[in-house]
Amino acid sequence: MSLQSLTSWISKINNSRTVNVVVAILQDSHTTINAPVTSEPAASFSKSKSGSYTCRYLSVSRLGRLQQQFLPCITKKNFLHTSPEGMELKKVVNILNDFANTSLAESWDNVGLLTEPSAPHSVRTILLTNDLTPLVLDEAIDKNADMILSYHPPIFSPMKRLTQKSWKEKLIVKCIEKRIAIYSPHTCYDALSGGVNDWLISAFDMKNTKPVEQSEGCGEFGCQVDIVTETAGASKLVLALTDKSIPRRITTSALSLHEKTEQDVTRVSVSCSKSDVPRLVDSAQSHPGVVSIEKRQIEKVPLVGYGMGRVGKLTSPLSLAEAVERVKTHLGLEHVRLASASGIDKVGSVAVCAGSGSSVLRGAKADLFVTGEMSHHDVLNAVSNGISVILCEHTNTERGYLKELKGKFSSLMSDQVQILVSETDSDPLKTV
Repeated sequence: MSLQSLTSWISKINNSRTVNVVVAILQDSHTTINAPVTSEPAASFSKSKSGSYTCRYLSVSRLGRLQQQFLPCITKKNFLHTSPEGMELKKVVNILNDFANTSLAESWDNVGLLTEPSAPHSVRTILLTNDLTPLVLDEAIDKNADMILSYHPPIFSPMKRLTQKSWKEKLIVKCIEKRIAIYSPHTCYDALSGGVNDWLISAFDMKNTKPVEQSEGCGEFGCQVDIVTETAGASKLVLALTDKSIPRRITTSALSLHEKTEQDVTRVSVSCSKSDVPRLVDSAQSHPGVVSIEKRQIEKVPLVGYGMGRVGKLTSPLSLAEAVERVKTHLGLEHVRLASASGIDKVGSVAVCAGSGSSVLRGAKADLFVTGEMSHHDVLNAVSNGISVILCEHTNTERGYLKELKGKFSSLMSDQVQILVSETDSDPLKTV
């Protein structure tokens, strides 16, 4: 079949799913796309906002390969493919924030949406990675990702300018140019119940586990504003303070206030974030009938199951050698680093911390520490206190969790967004 007849044949196809088949195969192949075969424009496809494909022109470097490998597959049902419907960026971010509230992050961290393309921005493909590197960004571009979820924030220290002088600045500039959103969860996922630390300790059969460092919080509502107003205007005040774009919890209660004259008054209590207080107070002050306004900080309470690191007892003791093999199998590693406590071969309890565990594990009580990296002196202290240490390199204790996230996010987004795990992301340190 000549390129001209192939073009004519495809253009006559009315079944859009069949057209999607051809496009999907082309995208998954190593055939060079947009490399002209002749001086005349060849046939190809363009993608509409609705996700359907239209045949326009197709530039393939080797038509023979296209005919040989792809055309026989077109009628096979297992090649039928419909592109993801997609979801607006704002909705995707809301889902991610609901999955792990950014308030779980450490105060020094930089989490959440880091780059936001101008609206409208529909997300059809998200690439999950532990680190955003040049190789990962190239992969994201090749896979037409509209968003990158990078566990470690690529924007951490403040940037005063975006130029081509540093590799991180180049990455951010390129993401902006390619309209790729960046989201980073980092320590939100460390503290999350069912997060990366729960995944890491699942290498062992545990009786029970708990965070090494307990998280405390008051959710998204850190402040409460109490507004006393005349009862007649209370319902109008509540309506004025209600903003569906800003989460608030509003309750009312009847009061009797005795001043110069007796008044029927109602207290309107609004729970909100600290940043929302000024706007809330301004709205209340401009409302007629308001008698008084008081604001206070809501005390933080322990968040059960949330926190940094995990510690617990094994269902049955293991030898240190068995514990090492459990870790290597779980993380898919051939080698780890081991510091053995003298004279102690049995492990009855384990404490883990994904990434760098020095500060978190310092006060933990367990027979074995498992983490990515620890300082030399912290390892010496642990061993001297009868605690063995397994070091796996920083990102090796985090990366495997991305596969867990792939399934969770696909479900949360109702398969409207394609979730991919990076194939090029890897730990920068290799054993040689």
